[in-house]
Amino acid sequence: MNRMFAHVLVVLMLLFAVSAYAQVVFGPTDIPATPGTVTEYYSEPDIEVDLGGSGADQFWDFTEGSTASLQTEEIFEPETTPYYNIFPTSNRVTFGPVPFGLDDGTSWRYDQITDSQWTIQGITLDVAELGGEFPFPVSIPLMELPLEYGNSWGINIYREMTIDVDDIPYPIPLFDEIRIEVTIQGSNVCDSWGTVAVPGDELDALRVYTQIGGYADAVGIYYIFNIPIEVPLGRVYELNAVKAYSWYSPGHGEVVIAMSNPDEPDPNFTQASMVRRINLGETAPTLTLVATPDVEPIEIPAQGGVFGWSVSVTSTYPMALPGNVWTTAILPNGYEYNVQNVPVTIPANGGINAANLSQAVPGFAPSGNYTFNVYAGLYPNLVAAQDSFPFTKLAAATTGEQVGGWNDCTGIGQLSGTQLAGDSNAAVIVSDFALSEAYPNPFNPETSLTLTLPQTANADVIVYNTMGRQVAVLNQGALPAGQHNLVFDGSNLSSGVYFVSATVAGQSVQIQKIMLMK
Repeated sequence: MNRMFAHVLVVLMLLFAVSAYAQVVFGPTDIPATPGTVTEYYSEPDIEVDLGGSGADQFWDFTEGSTASLQTEEIFEPETTPYYNIFPTSNRVTFGPVPFGLDDGTSWRYDQITDSQWTIQGITLDVAELGGEFPFPVSIPLMELPLEYGNSWGINIYREMTIDVDDIPYPIPLFDEIRIEVTIQGSNVCDSWGTVAVPGDELDALRVYTQIGGYADAVGIYYIFNIPIEVPLGRVYELNAVKAYSWYSPGHGEVVIAMSNPDEPDPNFTQASMVRRINLGETAPTLTLVATPDVEPIEIPAQGGVFGWSVSVTSTYPMALPGNVWTTAILPNGYEYNVQNVPVTIPANGGINAANLSQAVPGFAPSGNYTFNVYAGLYPNLVAAQDSFPFTKLAAATTGEQVGGWNDCTGIGQLSGTQLAGDSNAAVIVSDFALSEAYPNPFNPETSLTLTLPQTANADVIVYNTMGRQVAVLNQGALPAGQHNLVFDGSNLSSGVYFVSATVAGQSVQIQKIMLMK
């Protein structure tokens, strides 16, 4: 009897261990939130779908399907985005596919992630009645965190937000303010966990079943002698009741979503209005930066001083990346002081390894703890890679000989105007040519650029997507001196971010970022 009891106890313990450790849990740190991260999705409308089963230890296969329609989602520094002043508590901002497949366009999305909840604070939708892209305060509780099998939560939202038209990046005539009134109702349940197969990988995942519907009304407001006059603009957006299944995987966020047709009665629908699945079959190119002090800890005396450091930047992009490397210092009071900014060009599949750099710290700098930041990207708002390290100023100088300023040293000046490959810091001869800013940008579906050449030269102007794949050739070969108008047509491409790269005489490169918004 005792032996049988012991055997049963061991079996029960094993079963408990399997259930305890196999089940998937999705927490706040599992949500991708690093600015510059780009995720690629395949999207298909009006498609048959196998939603699989619910419950524990399921397997769902989404490896098959069309790869013709490609969508990208990029994470941005919240403060650099156009509607941050409307959603100032957001800490994760993306530009990519419209959430829940509300339409087949793109959207700015403002999220707030806390230890207990992931909330979509606002999204932008294209609304003709309001002149185009407009921010909507949706406040949708996407999920409670940590997300676990069996969790359920409701959606019952009425939200009003009055937006000053000066906060909208395009003109809205007649009105001083627009009030948006949003009503959303629905429910969510995490009904299963298991493994989901997507292009390129199999991932641990939780599945969330959502029922949601809602609408948005708008009111235009103008003032006469400080008296508000309200003009109802009617219903500017409506989402008929839909059902959706979303798969979330730690480290990747949402990896699959399948959306029903409006007013679909069957929760196990087989015809989806849209299926979107992550593509992990190819690795997105990256730009990484590592900054290392020569000595740690760094302690600067009262009269000021200089510390040594090194930097390495590595690019896996298949095209050269012109841009900037810049440094800042965060002072003890939290203020970020711009120290130095230099232009550089990182070659395709190359990098830099620059040692023996120096940074001065002036005597007048206050005592306390500092952070030295090094950035790579397009100065000042597009940060593609960054690193930092601390230093301490022991006291502030009041008398005697002092270090005069932050730039009393070469700093990163030796990198200026160079193309850097491997350990080489050799300067590149840059031809005097110009590639104008694309206009319009954002655009749909065409944008134009002007390439100006001072002399006849071979000029390759190529458009790449965020995965580094060539999507269009605007010119390839010799062009005479003068101005040349180039048109990029994105009619057959998905909304998202693209890069225009101009290479002249095989070495001089300019690059700019453009955004297709359908």
